[in-house]
Amino acid sequence: MTVAELMHHNFDEIFIELDPVKREAMMRNAYTEDCVWIHPGGRLVGIAAINEAASEIRKRIPEYRYCVASAGNGKSVLSLK
Repeated sequence: MTVAELMHHNFDEIFIELDPVKREAMMRNAYTEDCVWIHPGGRLVGIAAINEAASEIRKRIPEYRYCVASAGNGKSVLSLK
């Protein structure tokens, strides 16, 4: 899977999944256990921590959707819909 394909898989499938058990299973198929999510509020390490944060976001903003706004020159820019 390319980086671009993984980005789309993250935001089109994994992070829109409402069921945290299903979302964690998808994460385990796509990520290593020591994966890192860096965001404006800090840094999370591991599938369980990232899944918990995703669950909290879904509780606060259930209709949120990320989209890849630009994937030029090897970098992806994300936006919240």
